[in-house]
Amino acid sequence: MIRLLLFSLLFHFAHWGLANEEMRSLWFDLDDPSKKKMFIEKVEQSTEKNPAMDAYRAAAVMLKADLTSLPNEKLKFFNQGKDMLQSCLNQNPWNTECRFIRLTLQCKSPWFLGYHDNIAEDAQVILDHFKLKYVTTKVLYWKQVIKFMKSDSHVPSDIKNQLVNFK
Repeated sequence: MIRLLLFSLLFHFAHWGLANEEMRSLWFDLDDPSKKKMFIEKVEQSTEKNPAMDAYRAAAVMLKADLTSLPNEKLKFFNQGKDMLQSCLNQNPWNTECRFIRLTLQCKSPWFLGYHDNIAEDAQVILDHFKLKYVTTKVLYWKQVIKFMKSDSHVPSDIKNQLVNFK
């Protein structure tokens, strides 16, 4: 009985805050409009409840702005999702995946929207979590995170230089 209880607790905490792998894999293909639409649909269908999925839900709302042609709807979706994401991060400030979702959105958002204030902060938190081994490059998702951070022009160069240590 104790073993079963310990196993269920371990299983619960091992999955706390992590999104499912399908969402994670689609996240890196959002430059493709059909994959973006698929991501939004999958997120909307998901009933998972954890911080990372909450962040992906917020991101999906923001990404809907790309799929509409009406300017006021674009701004409405973007701001609604941005507020949802900020609320998620206020409740989970140390969740690495939530930080990465915001980092990605800020790096890819048009500069005129002014949504770029936390790029250095999020990149630093993610780097610190690699250093502390909270996340590992043994997981494909986190390898992709490093690849994204190394290649994106908005991530500070001092952080990129430190990411070289993680492969």
